[in-house]
Amino acid sequence: MANNLALTYRWSLEIEGLDQFLIQEAQLPEDGVETFKVNAGVNDYDKTLPSKATLGTLTLKKLIATDNTEVWAYEWLQKVKTKKFEEYAKFAFLKLLAQDGTTVVRKYDLGEIFPIKISPENTNRQGTDAFIESIEFAVSRLIVTTS
Repeated sequence: MANNLALTYRWSLEIEGLDQFLIQEAQLPEDGVETFKVNAGVNDYDKTLPSKATLGTLTLKKLIATDNTEVWAYEWLQKVKTKKFEEYAKFAFLKLLAQDGTTVVRKYDLGEIFPIKISPENTNRQGTDAFIESIEFAVSRLIVTTS
């Protein structure tokens, strides 16, 4: 990876069946648990208990495909609109890269993902790289590992 890309693209995304992508900014999904309250009875106080797990969306900004393809996300979003999960859900890993652009500092297993919103590239940009301004993904899990 060229040094200028290593300095600006600190994230790498690997998606099943697609090429690798470089990303400038990542907003990881919020991971949590919904709760409910029950009366504990003895002292008439409420006790909070976990209910169901919640997982937000993943937002990536300034994506560039390593094979310089521009239409992959739009084609994928069209498949999502068919509502046939087995045709559009893909396994993916997001990696935070060190300053050298190759060493993986942290890895995020996202499970099966699919795009839910695409913001096209800014028409006022400089340079010749073909990139997507922002894309939001639904994710099925978030498992974090470090190297």
